[in-house]
Amino acid sequence: MQEALIVDDSKTARAILRNKLVKKNISVAMVESGEEALVYLRENHPDVIFMDHMMPGMDGFDAVKAIKANPKSSSIPIVMHTTKQGDIYIGQAKALGAADILPKQGTDQDLVKVLDRLRAMEADSVTTQPQVEIVSLVKNDNQILQDDIDDAEFSDTGSLTNAETYKPERPSNGLAMVTSPHNDGGDDDETSDPRVSFLGTYRQWIVATIWLFPTLWLLWLYLPAQEQLQEDIIEKRGLYNTIQWALNQQTSYDYGEIPNSGRRLDILQELMPQLAAANFQGILQMEGHVGEFCLSQVLLDDGSEINMLPEFELPVVECTSIGSSIGQALQLSIKESPEFSRFLDSAKSRYPNIEIEVVPLGASQPEFPYPADLEGVTAGDWNEVALANNRVHFTLIPSSSSF
Repeated sequence: MQEALIVDDSKTARAILRNKLVKKNISVAMVESGEEALVYLRENHPDVIFMDHMMPGMDGFDAVKAIKANPKSSSIPIVMHTTKQGDIYIGQAKALGAADILPKQGTDQDLVKVLDRLRAMEADSVTTQPQVEIVSLVKNDNQILQDDIDDAEFSDTGSLTNAETYKPERPSNGLAMVTSPHNDGGDDDETSDPRVSFLGTYRQWIVATIWLFPTLWLLWLYLPAQEQLQEDIIEKRGLYNTIQWALNQQTSYDYGEIPNSGRRLDILQELMPQLAAANFQGILQMEGHVGEFCLSQVLLDDGSEINMLPEFELPVVECTSIGSSIGQALQLSIKESPEFSRFLDSAKSRYPNIEIEVVPLGASQPEFPYPADLEGVTAGDWNEVALANNRVHFTLIPSSSSF
């Protein structure tokens, strides 16, 4: 594996993954969107594509479908490079044609495992062509090479005579064999009787006909229904993916703001009736995330101290604290307003087929990585990343009855 294409709208995420790949002696090309990836693939054929999921315009799933629909690029393995996890997401990605998943917070070892799996899949896809054995027959010092040998047999001394016919049999594995027409069973061989051969073939045709017509009839009924079902499933999955993408374009919140309140509550109140009308049944998951903000301690006039966001130009190494404890971060990530709590209670009876699940993740799974090298990084630079990680992420998990 020599060349990779990274498709990601995050400059930081592209740079981190590029450095990891370069360490593995893999050259890297990078684009910022699915649309740019399609343009790049018109003239280039990388060995692997690392595809982000959430991007403006064409998202990762749409880009995968477009790449796999093009014969020129369909054979390129695609690895989803994303913060999304879970069996349902992995199943959706692989159903669309993705070969593997690499978490954005993954380690170098995770990348090595993905590359090893891709190489193993590539090796498994190489098919071995059957070889045909060439039968050589020697008579009177002349070599006879032919596919079908007629009018020849071995005499008792091993030489060839023209008394009877002699043909090679070709087994199903593609190897040509030569067998003698002599039968060690003598006159008891039933296949030598043409009537028995005919009757045996006739019986086989009767049995085959008895089984064939009902099978064809069932297939005639089943296949159109199955095709329609698959089309409906794909259409609904596409609808759910579109809704999920739209939701997550506007779910970040400001420092100090309650996550489950305000705009997130408005979204939920608008979304639930639409999901019910679309016959969605399953789980609406709300993952709470908080950013790890750089804070400075400020002395008030009354002598008390509070932590506040510092000036933009303050070096991040001079911050009094960065982030909260694990327990505090988990609590902050699912904090909700009284209005939000009341809506959750009423939704249980109004939408019995949809479960709203609030999941605290704290600061454990940032979507955007923080600067690794703090030299020259300001508090403003750091807190811009923290603000982007301050978000509520919506995930639709449909049950089988939704399709």
